[in-house]
Amino acid sequence: MSDIGNVQGTKGIGPIQPIAGKAYQAAQKAETPIEDQDTVQISQVAELLGKIRDLPDIRIEKVAPIRQAIMNEKYDMDSRMDTALDRLLEDLT
Repeated sequence: MSDIGNVQGTKGIGPIQPIAGKAYQAAQKAETPIEDQDTVQISQVAELLGKIRDLPDIRIEKVAPIRQAIMNEKYDMDSRMDTALDRLLEDLT
């Protein structure tokens, strides 16, 4: 078995030594306030999504006349659907 010597040490507790070199620099950086280090950039897509989120869920002034036209069977569904699908396909390509 190997001899590990006196586990408690022979010098006792010594004075606390200040840190130096790279350890000191790392400690200094850790004390830098977070707000000086972090930045946030919002993309154009995120800004648009925020604007869309703020829109009302249903625009009653647009829906009411269309609903009435549908109920009176005076709303041209086929041409409207074709236009909507054409626009959707343009957006996807």
